Amino acid sequence: MKMSRLFKKHPDIAVNFKPKNQLVKTTYMTILLHLIETLKKPPHSISETEVWIAGNELIELTEAGFKLDWLKTKLQKKKTVSDIIELNKKWNSEQV
Repeated sequence: MKMSRLFKKHPDIAVNFKPKNQLVKTTYMTILLHLIETLKKPPHSISETEVWIAGNELIELTEAGFKLDWLKTKLQKKKTVSDIIELNKKWNSEQV
């Protein structure tokens, strides 16, 4: 996703994000794009580790001042689906 498209769709996303250092700003934007790309993946192709990392990235970005309620909702859905897939895998392996 391009940054311009992201800010057009969510104009208030970085209202409270005001780093003075350009490197810090770039790093946080890279983390944000990584998080979005991770959450775009189909539920069956995202691992528990990726969901955990995405959760940590979301916390970090929110603490830095980003407004990401819309991503929090997506992450919660992915986590629920990921949990169900893992339970199904465990159940199926126990049945063999």
